[in-house]
Amino acid sequence: MTETMSERAGFILLAVAGHAAAGAEVVFGSAKIAAPVHWNEQVAGLLLLSAALSAFIAFTERKELRPILIAGQFCIALLVTYPDNASRSAMAALTTFCVFEELLFEPLPRAAVGSAAMLALSLFGIDPVSMWTVRRLPASANGLALAVFAPLFGGSLGFLLRKARENRFAQRELITRLDRAVGRLTDANAGFQEYAAEAERSSAMNERKRIARDIHDTVGYHLMNVIMLMEAGIDIIPKGAEKLKDTLVQTRDQAKEGLQETRRALRALRAIENGKRDGIPAVEELISVFERVTGVAVSREYGNLPTNLPQEEFTLIYRMVQEGLTNSFKHGRATSIALQFWVDDERILRVRLRDNGVGTTETASLGIGLTGMRERVERLRGTLTAGNAPDGFELSAAVPLSRSVP
Repeated sequence: MTETMSERAGFILLAVAGHAAAGAEVVFGSAKIAAPVHWNEQVAGLLLLSAALSAFIAFTERKELRPILIAGQFCIALLVTYPDNASRSAMAALTTFCVFEELLFEPLPRAAVGSAAMLALSLFGIDPVSMWTVRRLPASANGLALAVFAPLFGGSLGFLLRKARENRFAQRELITRLDRAVGRLTDANAGFQEYAAEAERSSAMNERKRIARDIHDTVGYHLMNVIMLMEAGIDIIPKGAEKLKDTLVQTRDQAKEGLQETRRALRALRAIENGKRDGIPAVEELISVFERVTGVAVSREYGNLPTNLPQEEFTLIYRMVQEGLTNSFKHGRATSIALQFWVDDERILRVRLRDNGVGTTETASLGIGLTGMRERVERLRGTLTAGNAPDGFELSAAVPLSRSVP
């Protein structure tokens, strides 16, 4: 569990303020007694060292060093306040901050033991006589209350902040796991969409084949029988019945023509490529399935998009829409997507997808899907752009139309 920069900055500001207050109390307290000449400079140096240790505690990644550094800070507090015995409030302030650090950064059992030890030393380690043989008055009730309750308050505050940080970290981890789960579900959903579309196409193809077989086995069979019967009747017509013969010949020819037309229709029916939709209907089917599954509203404007684009251009449009919709839902968490297709005056096919999602912070590189899409676009001598837009994310492509398109 690591601290954010704002948390570290706030901790350092608190450390500077606490050490400054303790230093002022020591300096003003020692002014009332005959302290050595350089005593104040020494106190300032020790407190600066203690504040520097606080900064190191906040930024170090080596957690095993933190209890050692906090113990060092408490020793500095003793060095600062013990000699003149005049700064019980300064001792309370420094002890409070050390206990606060202990319960903020250390696990509870060890932090409780360390905090109790520091509190005991701060209460019972003060001699009524300073190192300069100046006797001080016994601590008042208010002073004792401050020495006891200030560290307890600081420790409670540190413990509560630690728990809040642990809860925030746990929530962040949960959100990360949920995002990964949503990503996996989105990928699975895209696969299911492809499978469902392929199953629908396969079912349609099988149904056409069945109809073709039925027509061939019934209509074709009966027409062939009619032709054969007509030819047999023609052969047994007696001489002189030319009019009847002509009628039967015409009937046979009509049956043959009907059989040929039926066979041509069956061949055309079987020649349809796997029942696969193409062009705008395929894009519409893709968008409709996406809307039903995700609940995301997709508006589309086809403008002057030609219906007879070459297969490569239509494949580009289809894959770009597919990748863009998936990314908007999976990464952008969009609830609304707008698609636009048009051809400008310079015969440039333009496709734009914009959503209202959270955008992206990864501006340096594209993902695998968009990288593949850029390669498709560049093969057609086009350009692909992707990046954050006002209130969302935008993906756009510009591809020159081939000369075969009117």
